[in-house]
Amino acid sequence: MGTIVYDWAVSGNVVPHVSFILPARNEERFIGASIASIRQHCAPDLLVEIIVVDHHSTDTTRDIARAAGAIVLEPDVATIAALRNEGAAAALGNVFVFLDADVTLTDAWQRESRGVLQRVLQAPMALSGSNCDAPASGNWFLRYWFAEMSRDRDAPSLGSAHMIVPRDLFERLRGFDARLQTGEDPDLCARARKLGAPVTPEPSLRVIHHGYPVSAGSFIRRERWHGGGDTVSLERAVKSKVVWMSVAFIVLHLIVLGGSIVSGRLAMAGIILLLAHLYLSVRVRFRTMHGPTILKGMAMFYLYYVGRSLSFVSSQERGAR
Repeated sequence: MGTIVYDWAVSGNVVPHVSFILPARNEERFIGASIASIRQHCAPDLLVEIIVVDHHSTDTTRDIARAAGAIVLEPDVATIAALRNEGAAAALGNVFVFLDADVTLTDAWQRESRGVLQRVLQAPMALSGSNCDAPASGNWFLRYWFAEMSRDRDAPSLGSAHMIVPRDLFERLRGFDARLQTGEDPDLCARARKLGAPVTPEPSLRVIHHGYPVSAGSFIRRERWHGGGDTVSLERAVKSKVVWMSVAFIVLHLIVLGGSIVSGRLAMAGIILLLAHLYLSVRVRFRTMHGPTILKGMAMFYLYYVGRSLSFVSSQERGAR
């Protein structure tokens, strides 16, 4: 593909100075490719800096990042939200692009980035980005969960794995909530909306997430960790649809278990309701799924709710510390 050169300063537009901020911990498998993709897919006349904020890596992450020309920070902070805030505090740009260290940009990102960056600067109260796509694969988790998630146009928030925030808005929001172990991205989006800032996904800005889980165990662990963002407080839990759906998942299992002891009909009713619960979850979230793929989606959702249900235990453990 030939090099694209943009005239950023036409019509009095502000030239974007983009700070890519990548939190990292033991990402030696991916960090080099992520930085290389930024170099490759940013126009040569676009001002760019790449900041890697390392969280006590014990591998060669920092060495690879420095060799690739990135600024490497090593703050002593506790959460990924705090890592992102540290990167933003050191950044010089007027636009922040928060990117996970295992995410790469694409040709599509290069083609579409000019218009998006200019819109963000012209409307500095706007927040943008896109869902991360999964690598092409026959793996069930990549194909029937994460690839489907990337096509979700109705998500209520943007993920911080690829989020574009003008500096002015980020500073008005005072950054991510550094107290949150996870769920810092929907929290930032919710606070942005309260300020009147639109949260506008740009699906054309395609990026690829290379570190998604590809086994049942790692998938459940991922959802257990992410579920902690919804169960960090009673107020957040009550407002979360996922929490209520997970509670229903647990209750239906208790009905099946109790029915297997006292009444076969009750157990069968519980199984039917559980299947209906999974089916409706697929139809609401993955509207493009049809035919046999719905069954695969239901299997994915079963594991999803297992992980989210386990996050209730995790929140109790955190509260006991």
